Amino acid sequence: MAADGSGLERLSHFNDAFLDSVSLSVPETIVARNGAGDDVESWLYPPLSLDPARKYPLILYIHGGPQEYDGDFFDTGLENQVFPGAGYAVLRVNYRGSTSYGERFCRALWGDWHSREYEDLMAALDRALADRPWLDAGRLGIGGWSYGGIMTLWTVGHTDRFKVGVPERFSFDYRSTFGEDQWHAQYLEELGNPMTEEEKYRRLSPGTYLPNVKTPLYLIADQKDLNCPLPQVMQAYQRLRLLGQKTELVVYPDEPHSMGRTSHLVDRLERLLRWYGAHLAP
Repeated sequence: MAADGSGLERLSHFNDAFLDSVSLSVPETIVARNGAGDDVESWLYPPLSLDPARKYPLILYIHGGPQEYDGDFFDTGLENQVFPGAGYAVLRVNYRGSTSYGERFCRALWGDWHSREYEDLMAALDRALADRPWLDAGRLGIGGWSYGGIMTLWTVGHTDRFKVGVPERFSFDYRSTFGEDQWHAQYLEELGNPMTEEEKYRRLSPGTYLPNVKTPLYLIADQKDLNCPLPQVMQAYQRLRLLGQKTELVVYPDEPHSMGRTSHLVDRLERLLRWYGAHLAP
């Protein structure tokens, strides 16, 4: 295959029998424009057996990183297929910070996290709702893990348009997690010393905006997560409870940041379907 994607050659038919036995959601490309004039590319996975005369709920599912990207490929996390199989559309947005759109696009977040990503997520969501009349703007969910969980928490702290949110394996307060997670060198490089830049750390931390949250939140954490340590999610859970917000928490024992035990992976997907279903059903 050439660098421009031409000359693609199939090398294996290993999964043919499996693919013949299942139905998969085929993603559609959506392009929005942000305030900086950038094209923001997204992938919309429609629900299976789509009936354009009906209205369907949409889950905005946010990738991590943020130096990562979504594409029209099979995602091993299965959200892109499990949710459409249950009647939801899924929107995956390559917001600023994502890779594969050039260095300027990727480094746009340097030292000033979350506001640009939020703008891009909302622009993509609005474009999807405008272009696909079968999407129900009154039944929106949001979720993601790692940086996707961070952006979920940030987003519901800045808008109440989502009926339910499931942030997973996230950081909550950058000053309190400094020295506890593995990112202290990055914090120093981008945000400065947490003892002299306390206001910047406070302003950029998703936990600062918890009093604004009106969205029911279901939190997921891994016990042995060194990337986004368990105490970060515990702090968020306890503060949400103190605020009287509707919330639940599940912690998967002996799991690192990237969950790996089959029983936990299955349990997680079942919980996601149950939690989203409780708030997005017709």
